[in-house]
This record gives sequence, structure tokens and C-alpha cells, in this order.
Amino acid sequence: MRNVILFISHHCNESDLIAYNRLITELDDSIYDVVWCAPYNLTLDDTIKTVYRYDNENVPKHGFVNPSYIVENYYIEHPNYDYYYVHEYDVAYTGNYNEFFTELDATDYDFIACYINTSKSDRWWQWWEYQKELCWNLFGKDQILLKSCVSFARLSNRLLAKIIEYSEERFNIIYELYWPTIAYIHNMKILALDHAESDKDYINEKYNLCFPQYYYFNVDIDYNSFTDERKLLLTKNTYTKQPTYD
Repeated sequence: MRNVILFISHHCNESDLIAYNRLITELDDSIYDVVWCAPYNLTLDDTIKTVYRYDNENVPKHGFVNPSYIVENYYIEHPNYDYYYVHEYDVAYTGNYNEFFTELDATDYDFIACYINTSKSDRWWQWWEYQKELCWNLFGKDQILLKSCVSFARLSNRLLAKIIEYSEERFNIIYELYWPTIAYIHNMKILALDHAESDKDYINEKYNLCFPQYYYFNVDIDYNSFTDERKLLLTKNTYTKQPTYD
């Protein structure tokens, strides 16, 4: 088995270097390649071993850089890994990385992420309202949609191969929607890392998703780095009436 961890950061500060160096030192380099994904114009520390550069101006954005474009292009250029992990700069794992990844790699899930839910069981997620018609155009109006949080995620080789078969219209959709939805449409195995008690029974019974309770991530979002558009979306979390999506 050979896997890659794509550490995605548009800056290079002390906390980024600490997270990156933990991945380098705690993981077995015979199994894992750790790659820092950065825009071309970013100056990186000399200690960073492997870098994947992207053109920040040409990456599709939803008020912020869309990591799906980076991950999928990396897959196209490096298609021989078994699993592709996404690790954004604002995620910190409190345990030992080697133990964590070893346990994940003992499974054959195609898509692993946090906060996986459906458009039927979580109608108040802000992106449904903005993205539903784009999703219907790509997947069909009757298709149940899945959403996720992919600040940390894993995608299998076969899932990424299937994702890039879809038209580039997918880049108009937030990747937290179309990655898990494509996995679900094609009957691939999905694992949620968190434990969502309120949705557990519904999702497990309907979609065979699993919720281990022993992984915890501390997410520290640099709110000041967001554009005004992104800040607006973060604060737009109520509706005057319940939206309808089906």
C-alpha cells in the first residue's frame, strides 16, 4: 500500500509547520508521502521536503480556494496511490498520527470524512440553498445528496477516478457536496469519523454509514482570512421558512 497526504495551506506559519512536521515524523515514510500543497507565489520554509504547486488564480473558488481542484489535479498527475488524504492547515489531531492512519488504512472505505449527512435529514445546512439547482443539473433532481466536512478526508483511487469522469460543471458545486454524493451514487463505502447522535439511526439504517466515537479533531478557523463573501455565508445560518429540496 502506498498513500499520499495532501497538506493544503495557502500560507506558511509556525502552526502550519508544526502540523506538517508531525505528519512527517509520526508517519512511516515507506507507506505515506506527505505533500505540502501551496500556490506558486507562496514562499515556503526550506525544511519542507515535497511541494505541489497550484495556480491560485485559476483554481475555482466559492469565496475561498476550492481544494477539490487541487486534489483532483494531483490525482490526474499522480494516479498510482491507493488512498489520497486531505489534511487542511486548520485541522489538528490530538492523538498519534501513526496509530490513527494505521487504523484507517485497515479499512477499505472509499470516502472518509466528518459530519456526513443527507439533504433529507439536515435541511438547515447553509449550502443546500445555494447549491441545490447545480446539484440537480449534475446528478438529477430526484437524487439524494450527501454533504460532509472535508478539512480532513480520505478518497480512494477508484472514487477519484469516478469523480473526474463527471463534467467540469462539478467545480461549480462545493466539493463537500459532490465528493460524498458521487461516492453514494456509485455504491462506494462511506465512513463518517464523528458521532452525530441526532442523525445516527436515520443515516445508519438508510445509507449504511458508520459513526465511530473515538476520533476527535480540533478545528481552529482563521476567520480573518476569509473574504467578505465567505464571512457572509458563515453567518447566514437561519431561514424565514424551512427550505424544500425534493
